[in-house]
Amino acid sequence: MKPILILVGCFFAIASFGQIAPKDNKTNAPKTPTLKPIDVGNTTPTHPLHSQRQAAQKQNTQQNNITIQQRNESKRRREEAERLIAESKQKTIEYDFPSKAHLSATAPYQAAYQEIVDMLEGKQAMSLKRAVFVTENAFYDNQYKYEWHNLEIAENVELIKQSILQEGYSLENETARKWGIHQFMADTIILKNEQGKVIDTHYPLQYDFKDPFGEEDWQQQFVTKLDISGKGQCHSLPLKYLILAEELEVEAWLAHSPSHTYIKLKDAKGNWLNYETTNGSYATDAWVQSSGFIKAEALRNRIYMDTLSKKEVIASQLLDLAQGYARKHGLDPFFSKCLEKTLEYAPKNITALQLKADYETYRVQYIIQQLGFPPPEHLPSFPKAHKLHQAMIQNYQKVEASGYETMPENIYTAWLKSFEQEKAKHPERIIRP
Repeated sequence: MKPILILVGCFFAIASFGQIAPKDNKTNAPKTPTLKPIDVGNTTPTHPLHSQRQAAQKQNTQQNNITIQQRNESKRRREEAERLIAESKQKTIEYDFPSKAHLSATAPYQAAYQEIVDMLEGKQAMSLKRAVFVTENAFYDNQYKYEWHNLEIAENVELIKQSILQEGYSLENETARKWGIHQFMADTIILKNEQGKVIDTHYPLQYDFKDPFGEEDWQQQFVTKLDISGKGQCHSLPLKYLILAEELEVEAWLAHSPSHTYIKLKDAKGNWLNYETTNGSYATDAWVQSSGFIKAEALRNRIYMDTLSKKEVIASQLLDLAQGYARKHGLDPFFSKCLEKTLEYAPKNITALQLKADYETYRVQYIIQQLGFPPPEHLPSFPKAHKLHQAMIQNYQKVEASGYETMPENIYTAWLKSFEQEKAKHPERIIRP
C-alpha cells in the first residue's frame, strides 16, 4: 500500500495593537477587536512511517479476516462432504442407469443386438442387408417383414443386372457390375423389351438436405426411408450402395470423414477411387479434405479417409441400434453394451468413442446427483464415483487426441454443394466395363 502523506498547513497571524492619538489630542476608548479566531484543527504533524505501519496493520487485519473466512468455508465444505459420505453409506447408490431390459417394448432391440453379435462372432453368416434391416426394424417395433425388405433389394439387383445386359456387358465382369450400381444410384435407367417398348424406368436416388443428421427425425437415417422416398443422405446412401455391392459380389468399402461417409473402390486397373453417393460422382481426396475439418492426427490415426472392413461396418450397426434405442427408451446399460461391442470389433470407430464419452458423462452426473453434489475436491472420498469420473476424462482425452472433429450442419451442407461448383476439378465417370 502506498504511504499516506499528510500535509499540514501552517498558519501565521500577526497582529499589532496600538493607539494612535488623534490630532485633537483627545483620547478615545479602545475598540473591540474585529478579528475572529481561526480553528486550524489538529495540526500535530504525523510521521510518514507511522502512516505506513497503520496501513500495513489494516492490511494484515483484512488478510487475517479473509483467512479465517476461508478456513471456516473449508471446514464447512469438509463437514458437508463428511455428511454426504455418511449418508451415502446409509443408502444404495446406483452406479448406472436403471435397466429397461424387462420391458417388452425393448425386446426388438435385444433381439437385433443378439443377431448382429452372432454375425460378428461367426455364429451366423454376415449380412449387411440383414443387419441394417433388424437395426431399423427395432425402431419400428418389428412391424416390418424381412420379406418386404428382401424383395425390394432383389428387385433393385435384377434391375441392375438387366441394365448391364441391355448395354451388352457380361455379368461376369465385376467392373460392369460396379458400373451397373453407379447407374442405379445416379442415373435414369430405362429398360426395354425386344420390341423396344419401355417396360421399366428407374430414376436416380437423390440427396435429402432436410435434417441430414436425423436430429429431428431419426428415420431420416434409414435405408427403409430411402427405399420408400428415393431420397437419402450420407448415412443411408452409402449403406444402400454396400448392400447392392454385397448382393452383386462387388468389392467396395465404407470410409469416414467428419460428419460424413462415402464409398471407396478400385477401378479395373486397381486404382483407388472415392465414390460420393450424395451426388453420384467421383471425388478427389483433395475435395474430401477441403472441408477443413480433417486434422493431421485424424489421418495419422486412420479414423478418417480409411477403408472399413465388412465386419466393422456391421459392428457399426450397433451404434445405430443404440442411438435409436436412446431416442425411444432413454439411456441405460443397453446403450453402453452396444458401444462396447462395437469397439471390440472396430476399436478405431470414432463415433463409438465419442458416444461412450458422452454416456459416461451422463452417468457420472447421475451418480453425483445421488451423492448430493459433493464438491469436486471431495470426489476422491467416493472411490467408485471418482474412478468413473477419471474414466470419463480419459475417454474425452482419447477422443481429442484422435483428431476427431464434427462439422456443423450449415457448413456440411455448403461443403456438399461445393462439389457442383467445382465439378470440373473432379474425375469424370471412370468406371467403364
